[in-house]
Amino acid sequence: MDINNFGPYDAAVWGNVSSYLTLAVTSISLYLIWRTLRAQFNAGKDTKTMADIERERHKMEIRPFFITSMNGSPQYIPNEEAPKSLRLSLLFKNGSNYKAKNVSMEISNQGWSKQHGTGELVNEVLPGRTTSVQLEGPLNISDTKGHFKAFLEIQVIINFTDASNNPCQHTASIHLNFGTFTIFDRETQNID
Repeated sequence: MDINNFGPYDAAVWGNVSSYLTLAVTSISLYLIWRTLRAQFNAGKDTKTMADIERERHKMEIRPFFITSMNGSPQYIPNEEAPKSLRLSLLFKNGSNYKAKNVSMEISNQGWSKQHGTGELVNEVLPGRTTSVQLEGPLNISDTKGHFKAFLEIQVIINFTDASNNPCQHTASIHLNFGTFTIFDRETQNID
């Protein structure tokens, strides 16, 4: 009796068990390699996302911010050209642990200008340091039923760079209404 004779099964045509096992193992290996590569690709995307989040968090951490306040009382200035002028002395304190570099200031209202101050918003404002600036300009006067009221709205925009030379901007809004001054500091923004 021939033990290699299995009847209609011909090993030369159909292959043998080791051929089928080799095919099965290769298929499983290809599937697992594909899953590994896909997981690595996804991990790379996640790593990039985490790096972007960390970069933004770092930019926010090192970004200086300013605290705006009045230095004394506003001074009303008699002026022949504009009889209702006002002089304000503002203090800008760097409230963060990082210095602000390349500091410059803009005033959004026409007719208002910077006069002078200690450092005139110097090129660098160190942490915890305060610099002062005097602003001078006209008041808006309105007459309602015989009562005069003065009102004013000024936006002071401070442009600067942080420790990593990212451009930033801080805006302070100064409002005068019925003799009461209010200062609103807006959140410091990165300019991109």
